[in-house]
Amino acid sequence: MLGRLLKYEIKSTARIYLPLYLLLFLTAVINKFFLSVNSENLGIPMAISMTAYVTIIVAIVVITLVITIQRFYKNLLQDEGYLMFTLPVSVDANILSKLLAAVLWNIASTVISFFSVLVLSVDRDMMGALVESWREFQTFLAAQDFAVHWIIFQSIVLILLSLVVGILNLYVAMAIGHLVQKHRVAASLGAFFLIGLVEQIAFTLFIELAAKCNWFYFLHGMNPVDQAQWLLTAAIIVVAVLGAIYYFATKYILKNKLNLE
Repeated sequence: MLGRLLKYEIKSTARIYLPLYLLLFLTAVINKFFLSVNSENLGIPMAISMTAYVTIIVAIVVITLVITIQRFYKNLLQDEGYLMFTLPVSVDANILSKLLAAVLWNIASTVISFFSVLVLSVDRDMMGALVESWREFQTFLAAQDFAVHWIIFQSIVLILLSLVVGILNLYVAMAIGHLVQKHRVAASLGAFFLIGLVEQIAFTLFIELAAKCNWFYFLHGMNPVDQAQWLLTAAIIVVAVLGAIYYFATKYILKNKLNLE
């Protein structure tokens, strides 16, 4: 059932994202044409086209955030929640379908925006330089031992995990805000900022306590590669724990405290 929910979620949101992505690439190609012609007579059209390109990129960023929030809030915490929670699916499936689709579209928006910049800025000489740089990077990786490859893998895991936890942070804030009877949007915003404040205070206290107790003294005897591995592992664990807290708190509220009236 999770697969069906995820398929429906992606299909519903693709109708918004795909036209935006197509429009972004069209404006990138048009701007590329203006830049290659480099005619003074095309100054005004070029300025308009470049403004449209930047506006679309900003719109993609904003819309991706808005849809990430809207799909969870509207489908699970408002009137549509009556339907979603009467379906023969678990709370986990409802949450995960929203989460996985949001992660997919956040990654897609980042990748598409990056490639549109390449379309706009890369010429034949720069393309050759990029290809050569990629070959040098591959040669560098081939010459490294397992430790460096593991650091790269850990970094990718940390980035993806941070994206997931960031979305779960939004979900739990909305779930907490839904516990109040009135002004639920304002309560959700307040919960989001309060969670961030608690995180910041806890992190500051931990760093101060660790410095006083010399908990990280053992890092001084490590080489830089081992230090990076240890710090990345610690960061992954911390982020994963936060994600678990956000996920299970969201699940508990939706399962036991949900009030759609």
